[in-house]
Amino acid sequence: MHSMKTTLLILFLLPGSLLAQTFITVQGGSNFRSGPFSLEPNVDYTNLWKSSTTAIGAVDFILNRPFAISTSFEYDNYPFEGKPIWLVTIPEYQLKSYSGSTSRIYRITIEGKLRPPTVGHFSLYLVSGVSYIIEHIGDLSYTEGDPSGPDYHYSYPNQSSDYWAHTLGFGFQYSFSEQLGVDFTAKYFSNYSTHFHKLVALGLFYEL
Repeated sequence: MHSMKTTLLILFLLPGSLLAQTFITVQGGSNFRSGPFSLEPNVDYTNLWKSSTTAIGAVDFILNRPFAISTSFEYDNYPFEGKPIWLVTIPEYQLKSYSGSTSRIYRITIEGKLRPPTVGHFSLYLVSGVSYIIEHIGDLSYTEGDPSGPDYHYSYPNQSSDYWAHTLGFGFQYSFSEQLGVDFTAKYFSNYSTHFHKLVALGLFYEL
């Protein structure tokens, strides 16, 4: 684990002086989940948290046009949504109270980027790579009861997990000047098993 993190750090800090061009990008956006977090097995936790508020910082190193290496760090904040949906659909039980805390995700991503020639101020790109993802899932508690019986309280403590995922996406840039412009990105993150996330982000890029 230590050697993997060291390798990721070295790649993220790869000196721009070794490469022809370097782009710095800062974006904000949201992750839309199409699969559950890493929580208790056989329990449906989908829709317990809202889509995230996301912040991303990235560095692109142009190796030899149209190819580039992109490294990024992403932070996702998922506010607690509300009712556990597996209880809402069971009429014989009454959901009397519930609460939960914020969930967070951290991603370190290394990708290859294909950048076809620009057309005026506009350029497209395709991107694919791998992400190392750390999830911190907020706690959850709720109380339910049979109308003719006692109340039952359930509590799930906060949990953490980490895993690798494939990233695949596209984006475009629009240049205001020789060095500054807008960058839009849409990505799909998946380990093709239990985790499926969709990202949309918009921000600014600056060419060093």
